Order: sequence, then C-alpha cells, then structure tokens
Amino acid sequence: MCIWGLGPAGASAAGALSWSHASLHRAARAAGATITATAAVSGAHTPQMGSLMQQRRGLKFVHPRNWILQWKLKPGDHVMVISGKWRGRTGKIIQTDKMRNAIAVEGVKERIIRDTEGREVQIAGLIHVSNAMILDPISEKPTRLALRRDDKGLPVRVSRRSGVVVPWPDASLVAADTSRGSVEYLRTAQQQQQQYRGRQQQRDMDTAAPGPKDTPKEKALERTYDYAKEVATMDAIRFMMSKYNRDVR
Repeated sequence: MCIWGLGPAGASAAGALSWSHASLHRAARAAGATITATAAVSGAHTPQMGSLMQQRRGLKFVHPRNWILQWKLKPGDHVMVISGKWRGRTGKIIQTDKMRNAIAVEGVKERIIRDTEGREVQIAGLIHVSNAMILDPISEKPTRLALRRDDKGLPVRVSRRSGVVVPWPDASLVAADTSRGSVEYLRTAQQQQQQYRGRQQQRDMDTAAPGPKDTPKEKALERTYDYAKEVATMDAIRFMMSKYNRDVR
C-alpha cells in the first residue's frame, strides 16, 4: 500500500503526517521510506486533508487605531477589484468585516469549506477594502467616493468620476452579527422571507382586537411601583446582608 507517495514502510507513519512538505519528509525518513518527486512537488493529499487545508486562516484582525471609522462601501454595492489576482472582476459585496477592514465580493477568492454537517459549501473569501472600488452609475467604471452632507445633515456618497450621488444600498437587506456588530452581510432570500413574515405577524397582532385575556395597553403601562416608599425597607435589607454588619450575625 502506498500513501502520499510513501513506500510500504511509510504506511505506518501516514497518521503522523502534517500539511507541510517538511513534515512529510521528516516522517518518511523516520519510517525509512522514500518520497516520490511527484507527491512532494504536486502536494497530493487525501480528501480529508484537503478539506482541512482549505480552511486556513484569512486576513488578520487590525489594531483598533487602524479601524475605518466611516465606511463608504456597504453590502449590496457593485464593485470592481482593482488589484490582486482577481483584478478586473466585478461583483456585489456580500459581507463587510470592520475589524479586519475587509470585504467579501461575489465570485472573488472563492473557496470550498465544510459546514457543521460535513457538506461542502463554496464561499467568497475576504479581501482588503482598498482593493475594490465602486462602479460609477453613469460610466460603469470604478471610481472613488466622497462623503458629503445633504440638506438634512445625512451622509451621502458622491462619485468623484461623474459627480453624481451614489445611493446607499437598501438597509432592510443588510444584517449585522449579534456579537459586536462589526460584520455586516446581505440577507438571503430565506432570511428576507422570515423577516417579512415576522413583520406581518407583528402587524396582525397590533391590528387585532383585544381578547378576553389580553391586558389593556393603559393598564400595562400604568406605573404601580413607588420607589420612595420602599427606600427604608431596602436599606434595612442591605444593612442585614452586609458583611460589615457584625451585630446581625
């Protein structure tokens, strides 16, 4: 049996192999086996190893002093990659990561990973936000943006190429993670349907007639607790529970 280009004597050392070729050579020498040039150069690997190698780390977190405070690009914008391997490719921004100063564009830096159920899923990788520029709505060419204020004081984006106002994407299609809110992404069609159903149910509940077990709004909003009346009682309880009160013990 030959595993990863190892001879028969190297089959027992297959479990100790790592992803790097240097570790592959060390394990083979320890087992007294030889390595074929094809396996060492091409990096042939098993499907299980391949799934692990594809899930390598991407862009690193940046220092808070280097965070972009005012983002000009949002999920849903059509941009063009202006540098790197995918230069000239256009697509829609599907995610922004403010702690990495990075964005994910459809069809750019795609890779295959395994989800929690073991299925292979193709996702777009992160690229630095400076490697992409939004497409001008007039000329359809990449352009830089300038932030201005309208009559109401709200920030608007102005194309430096044509001078027209570039509208912001629909905010209802953008969602943020629940931890820090640093990652924004486009909602999928299923998430949009769930959001619409939730709003419809809430609207139906607001317009429905109150039932026999429903509490009237005025009764629910009535203030029945008076803090001033309970001050003495709460002070006595705190005094009894204090560790510095030795008289009660």
